[in-house]
Amino acid sequence: MMDVPVDGARVLVMFSGGLDSAALLKLMLTETQNKIWVHHISMRTKPHRWEAEDPAAFKCLRYFSNYYRPFTFSESVIDIEKDVSGWRDIELIAFLGSLYARENKAGFVVSGQKKADPTNSSLPDEWLARRKFESDMLKLFYPSACWVYPIVEWSKQKIADYLEPELRQLTWSCRIPVKKNDTWIPCGHCFACVAKKEME
Repeated sequence: MMDVPVDGARVLVMFSGGLDSAALLKLMLTETQNKIWVHHISMRTKPHRWEAEDPAAFKCLRYFSNYYRPFTFSESVIDIEKDVSGWRDIELIAFLGSLYARENKAGFVVSGQKKADPTNSSLPDEWLARRKFESDMLKLFYPSACWVYPIVEWSKQKIADYLEPELRQLTWSCRIPVKKNDTWIPCGHCFACVAKKEME
């Protein structure tokens, strides 16, 4: 059974602009009556993924704003190279998700992680460790909240089928984008690109 926040609670949705988080946000906006707060983390790293991912995230959010019910939005900008070298993205997500849950009095934090996902190299043991890490971090900041994973059992294909084509095309998945003629394009060979091609 998937984890679903109780209707009426305030929900913080961790949003990257990828397929998983787009499906997650659509689910929260259409299948619950919760007050939704969407938070995006711009992680500025050497591969410059953020230069492609951030615009995609904002395009997705504009789409949701135009075609779905209202939600609140916020963003954190983290320069990993300069400010917090050595931190992993899962640690930043856990920290910032917990911090914003406390600041916004959210009853739930939701993210689009799955038990086994080749696009983020998550093995079952790593998934359990990540889930515990996020839960423990949230307890430190805001003990009354819960971190849940509503699409934990969904396959990539189910996620792709759940999103309308117009929305799916706005998402960004590539981990190591390539700049060509001043435009960032998918590399075509990372785990995320391969998985996305298989769904087309």
